[in-house]
Amino acid sequence: NYLNHYMGKMDHRLISFDGTSGTGKSTICRLTKDYLVEKGYDCQIIKFPSGHLRDLIQDERYSETRDPFLESYLFAASFRGLIVRNVIPVKDQTIFLFDRSYITSYVDSNYGLNNIENIIEINKYNPKFDLSFILYNDAPTAMKRIRKRAITEGKPISKRETLEYISDAKDKYLSMENILDNLILIDAEQSVKCVLSEIINKLNKELLK
Repeated sequence: NYLNHYMGKMDHRLISFDGTSGTGKSTICRLTKDYLVEKGYDCQIIKFPSGHLRDLIQDERYSETRDPFLESYLFAASFRGLIVRNVIPVKDQTIFLFDRSYITSYVDSNYGLNNIENIIEINKYNPKFDLSFILYNDAPTAMKRIRKRAITEGKPISKRETLEYISDAKDKYLSMENILDNLILIDAEQSVKCVLSEIINKLNKELLK
């Protein structure tokens, strides 16, 4: 449990942004960083998962044969690696914004576990997030944004980006409301400006005191 020991000596803050594709997580994460930097905070964005584990987890060639426990341990290991490499070496107080978190290993219906309690148990020795934002919207809205992104950014639509999958993932995210600590649900059907305003209000109330 040495990670929590080291983190306890530091004054860093960990914030995660999760949600289905098409909710604007990465955009909101970037805009939140811009706001915090403007207010004088040191802030970094960390993409999750990362490195070789990211490539392994996201390799769709193995999506039908993955073991859910192995997958969840890979997510936990990826998060732990990011803390060791990117967070602990930073000496000055910093707010780290995670673009997705290990919560994903529960939500992903292809190889996720059946309950969030298993994910909490697997990650019990990993540092906890000070705040976890979950962005959600309706599946048709998400798909409309995904198709637009594919056209404007050239990003291909993955096999998991379907109405059925997104609807199922949304239900799983919403089911966490009374289970995970420091979790805040954000309705991403709103405009980006409204979503950002809601997140900033929560940050100022819960964290930036």
